[in-house]
Amino acid sequence: MATAVKLGMDEIISVVKRVVESEFNLELGSDTEISLDSIAIVKTIVLLEEEFGCSFDEDVVRIEHFSSIRKISQLISELEEE
Repeated sequence: MATAVKLGMDEIISVVKRVVESEFNLELGSDTEISLDSIAIVKTIVLLEEEFGCSFDEDVVRIEHFSSIRKISQLISELEEE
């Protein structure tokens, strides 16, 4: 991911939480299990790609990676390290 400043996990969680909560009108904790359907996951991916300037490879786009704010944030953190 090409960013000028690497974000820490807390900052990533904060951004992911804001994006998901605002898009789906939810209030979530970082470890709250979320149940997004496939259309919601695609919408979330698009929003996060725009927000973080990254691109998710097809091989990492699995429902289990989108089951909580923390798991989504960990995925983004791994992309940032690449």
